[in-house]
Amino acid sequence: MPSPNAIAMDRLLPVVNKLHSIFQRCGLADPIDLPQIVVVGSQSSGKSSVLESIVGFDFLPRGSGVVTRSPILIQLNKLKGVQKLTSSDTLSGKKSNPKRWVEFIHAPDKKFVEENEIQAEIVAETERVAGKNKSLSPTALIMKVFSKDVVDLTLIDLPGLTKVPVGDQPPDIEKLVRAMILSYIEKENTIILAVHPANTDLATSDALQMARRVDPHGMRTLGVITKLDLMDAGTNALDMLQSRVIPLRKGYVGVVNRSQADLDKNTTVAESRVAERNFFQSHPVYAPHASKMGSQYLAELLSTMLMEHIRNVIPSTRSKLTSQLSEVRAEVATLGPELSGADDASGTLLHLLTKYASCYADAIDGRPRSPLTTTELAGGARISYIFHDKFGIELSQMDPFEDLGTDEIRTAMRNATGHRTPLFIPESAFELLVRKQISRFLNPSLTCVDMVYDELTRLAEAVEGAELSRFHRLRLAVSEATLKLLREQKTPTTQMIHNLVEMEMSYINTWHPDFVGGRQALSTMIEKALMPNTTETNHIENSSTSSRSLRERHIQSRTDHPDAWVEKNLLGHTHTNRTGDFGRNTDHGAGANRRRPTPRGQSGIGRVPPSDGIVAAISRSTAENSSIPNHLRITKSEALNDDERQELDILRVLLDSYFNIVRKRMQDMVPKAIITFLVQRSKDALQSVLVSKLYKPKTIEKLMVEGEETTQRRKDMQAIETLLEKALVEVNEIRDVH
Repeated sequence: MPSPNAIAMDRLLPVVNKLHSIFQRCGLADPIDLPQIVVVGSQSSGKSSVLESIVGFDFLPRGSGVVTRSPILIQLNKLKGVQKLTSSDTLSGKKSNPKRWVEFIHAPDKKFVEENEIQAEIVAETERVAGKNKSLSPTALIMKVFSKDVVDLTLIDLPGLTKVPVGDQPPDIEKLVRAMILSYIEKENTIILAVHPANTDLATSDALQMARRVDPHGMRTLGVITKLDLMDAGTNALDMLQSRVIPLRKGYVGVVNRSQADLDKNTTVAESRVAERNFFQSHPVYAPHASKMGSQYLAELLSTMLMEHIRNVIPSTRSKLTSQLSEVRAEVATLGPELSGADDASGTLLHLLTKYASCYADAIDGRPRSPLTTTELAGGARISYIFHDKFGIELSQMDPFEDLGTDEIRTAMRNATGHRTPLFIPESAFELLVRKQISRFLNPSLTCVDMVYDELTRLAEAVEGAELSRFHRLRLAVSEATLKLLREQKTPTTQMIHNLVEMEMSYINTWHPDFVGGRQALSTMIEKALMPNTTETNHIENSSTSSRSLRERHIQSRTDHPDAWVEKNLLGHTHTNRTGDFGRNTDHGAGANRRRPTPRGQSGIGRVPPSDGIVAAISRSTAENSSIPNHLRITKSEALNDDERQELDILRVLLDSYFNIVRKRMQDMVPKAIITFLVQRSKDALQSVLVSKLYKPKTIEKLMVEGEETTQRRKDMQAIETLLEKALVEVNEIRDVH
C-alpha cells in the first residue's frame, strides 16, 4: 500500500502541470518558478532519441537544422487502469482502446493516438506560433502524454544548440537559441538535463558549459552520456559516467540511442530498450553498472528526482503560491466586477472620482494608499524637499552684494544727493540699492512655484492606479480636469509671489527689530577705526584725522541722547572734507582727502589769467566742460577717501542686514503662499471639480466603457485565482511530507 506521502506527491505533480497549463493559456510566465526538468543538448547529441526513449514512442518531427523551434513541455501521466476512448475523442474518429494517447493544450477536445498525427500536429502548431521561416518562438507547446508505460514526469525540450545557420535560419540562430535556453535554466527550481555524446570530449560539451554558467557547482545538473555504443574499440566512458572528468552532484547516466539504421528499419522504442539493456548487461566495463544505465532507469531517476525536488521546494512553493494568490486577488478586486447597468456605472464613477481625489490628498499629506517606501521620497515629501533643500538653500547662498560693487554703490549715493553735498548718507540711496537686491528674490521664488507644480502633476498621474485605468476615457478625462485645475491654481500662486516681492520693495521698514540700524552700524565702524594697525603706518597717518573725528563724535554721543544723536548725526561729516569732481579733489595722493585752495596765478577752472579777457576765459571754460561724456560713470581709478570708505562700509552693513531680513521672510512666506494657493486649494477643490465636470448623465455612459484588454484580463485573473486556490489546497495537504 503506498504511503500517504507518496499519495500526496502523486497529487502534487498534476497540480504543477495544471499551473504550467493555465499560465501558458493566459500568456504568463511561471510566476512562482515551478519545479521542472529542462533538456539541453546540441543537435548531434542524441537529445531527441533520449526524449523518445523516455516517452516510449516516436513523437518528435525529424529533419535537418533546428527541428524544435519552440519549447515543448511534455507532461507524462501514468494511467491507472484501462480507459476506452469514444469515436468523438480521437482525431481519426475511430473507436479505440489504446495504450496511450496525447492531448495538446491548444486542442483540448481532441486526443491523438497515431504517431504521424502527433508529429503533424507539433509541426502545425510550431509553424503557427513561430512561422514557417525556421525562426524561434518562446511560446511553449504543451503536450500531455497518457500511458501505462511512462512514469509521472514533466520535461521541457528546448531547441538544440547550433553554431551555423542552415537554410533560411536567422544568421544569429546560435545567439537566439542560447538566450532561450538560458531563460529556462537560470531559474533556481529547474533541474538541468545536459545531454552529451560519448564519442566527443566532455570538456567541449555545449550543454555542460551553459549549465555551469547558472549552476557552477553542479548541484542541479544531471548529465546524460549518449552513443556509448559508437565509441572506438577499446575505449569507454566510465570516467565520464563516474564524474571523474567534470563532477556533477547528481551524476551521469549512460544511454544507447537508436541508430539511423534502426530508424530506417522502423525499430520501435520498445525494441530499442531491449537492445539497450542487452548492450549494458553484456559490456565488460558497463555490466557492473548496468542497473543504473539505460533509458528506463533514466526515466525512473528523473521521476524520483523531480518528486524529491518538488518535496524540497514545497515550503517556498507554498509561500510563493500564497503571495501570488494575494496579488491576483488584489488585481481582481482592482479590476472589479463587470458593470451591470446605468446605475452600476453611475455608482462606480462616483466611487472612482472620490477615491482619486482622496488618494491625491493622502499622498500629499504623507498617507499614500500604497506601502511607504524607504528608498526614495514620494508625495508631499518631495514638495518639502523642494522648499527646504532646493529653494531654502538657494536663497541662503544668495550674496547680498551680487552685481553690486563699490562703483554702483558710490554712483547711487551721488545720484541720491543730486547737486547738494549732504552731511549724511542719503536714505534714498539705501532704499534704491536694497530694492535692487530684493528684486533678485523673484526668479528663485517663481522657479519654486514651477517645481511644486511639476511635482503635483507628477503626483496626479501616480495616484491614478489600476482601478481607474480600467476605463481609458475616464482616466484621460480625470487627468485633463486635474491638470486644468492645477494650471488655474498656479496663476494666483504666481501672482502672490509677485505681490510678496512687490510688498518688500514698496516699503523698506528700517524700524524692523532685526534691522542693525544706524547706531549699531556706526559702533561697528568706530570699533574698526579704534582697532590698531601695525602693518601699514602710512595708512594710520592718513586716516588719523578721520579716526580722531570719529572719536570726538563718539565722545559727544555719550553726552547726547543716543537715538537723537543717531537721528541727527548718523554718518555726518564736515563740508570741508568734500573734494574732487564737482567739489572733489581728484588727486590720488596722501592728501587727497583735504581740500587745498588754488593759489592765484596757477592754472585752474574759475581762474582768469591776467593776459586774457572774460570772453577768452568763458571760451576756455566751455571747451573744458564740453569734454564731459554723455554717459558719466565712476571708475575704479577714482580712489576712495577715508570718508567715502567709511560711508561705504556702513552702507554695506545696512544693506546686508536688511537683505537677510527679507531673505528670512521670503524663505518663510513663499512656501506658505505655494501651499495655500496651489497645494491646499487643489486638494480642497479636486473632488468637487471632478464631480461637477464628469459626473453628468450624458457623459457617464461614454466614460464608463471598459477596454477589451481589461475584460480579458479580468477573465484571466479570475481563472488564475481559481487555479491558485486549488493548488494551494493541494500543497497544504502535504504539510507533513518531510
